[in-house]
Amino acid sequence: MFRKDAVLSVGGYPKNALTFEDHLLWKELLCVGKVCNLPQKLLLFRFNPESVTIDEKWRGKTFLKIRRRSIENGSVSDEDAQTLKTIIASQNFSSYKEASYYAMVGKKYLWTNVNKPLARENFAKAISLYPKNRALYLFWLSSFLPSALVTKLYATFKKQKL
Repeated sequence: MFRKDAVLSVGGYPKNALTFEDHLLWKELLCVGKVCNLPQKLLLFRFNPESVTIDEKWRGKTFLKIRRRSIENGSVSDEDAQTLKTIIASQNFSSYKEASYYAMVGKKYLWTNVNKPLARENFAKAISLYPKNRALYLFWLSSFLPSALVTKLYATFKKQKL
């Protein structure tokens, strides 16, 4: 939730920030006023296999570098914008997007809403749709580990990402 006048004062959503335009908008809003998280849930959203949004890790290192650089700079260069369009166009096929979706759901069942059989089922769907992603096999195998070990691995993984 935001005030329309605040968004307009920073120029609205930035152009060329394909799939991460919110990040750049929020960064700009932080410079013009107070920002806080509300304790109430005001929005419910859902993902599905046909969703535009996919796990950004699936976009690759180049995408992640451009996103990081753009957020640091506050804008997306024309050259980076063209690279983003190329990356997204190359990944815009149904089996890839569906595999990303099922991998994301599998991770939720593995780490957040622990249900290892459902995690395995979703990782298996992801593997069947896009068998080239080696990480999927590791996630699937980790769903057979004891829950305490999975929790510890996840905590270690999250620490490394920060």
